[in-house]
Amino acid sequence: MTVNEDKFCVQCTCGQTLFIQAGDIGHGVACPSCQRNLLPIWANAVDNGAEIKPVSVEPATTKICPFCAEKILADARKCRFCNEFLDRANPGPVGRVAAEAPALRADESTAVYSLCISQWDNLWKYLTCGLILIPAAGSFLLPDLRAYAAIILASVAMAVGLAVLWIFFSTRSSRCIISSGRIETQTGILGKQIEWVSMASVTDIRLKQSLGHRLMGIGTIIISSSDQVTPVLELYQIPKAREVFAYLQTRISHFAGQHVSRH
Repeated sequence: MTVNEDKFCVQCTCGQTLFIQAGDIGHGVACPSCQRNLLPIWANAVDNGAEIKPVSVEPATTKICPFCAEKILADARKCRFCNEFLDRANPGPVGRVAAEAPALRADESTAVYSLCISQWDNLWKYLTCGLILIPAAGSFLLPDLRAYAAIILASVAMAVGLAVLWIFFSTRSSRCIISSGRIETQTGILGKQIEWVSMASVTDIRLKQSLGHRLMGIGTIIISSSDQVTPVLELYQIPKAREVFAYLQTRISHFAGQHVSRH
């Protein structure tokens, strides 16, 4: 078998085989299939039946991750440093399916905390609903309304009951889910609105507690991040507020330490 010393072949990561001249090795070459810019370091001679060696290719350009400011490949969909999906910083066309993005690692998606808004926050709402029943029950004391008192009381009690159920399930449906890599909130009874930020993008956290909230163990955690979609995320009146706040401090310090060590 003869070997052509002037003609060489390399293979792009998309599978396309490119035929190049000896002078093209070490210079940029565009793949006609995927339009990537390749930089062949070495290549195989055409018709060479000997050992086929892998071809080393490098992208001609890089970009900066908008979440952690690290340098990554220009065509990357997910940052290899902070594991953030880059589509969130520059959303694509409407209708993009979530399956295009790689799944989170198991340890990042497993919930450490899954909390609802504390029902203690609804205490005054429940008391107000109870007080509404008092005037309705007072209709039994008025001679002109005594004949209709039972209907009035039943109607008011039904309306109050529906209001109490709405308050209860509205609170139960507002949930925050915290894993080792991300913080997520879900709101809505019929529909769902989900907002989230990655731990690596968090820049500051604050805990708000009144004296009464401290006694009940609830509080609001306000999270500021470099996320362009969700710069502020609020975990409203959650139980175990101090415990969750301490956990978030630990995880955020961990990611900050990784970022400093890389520099």
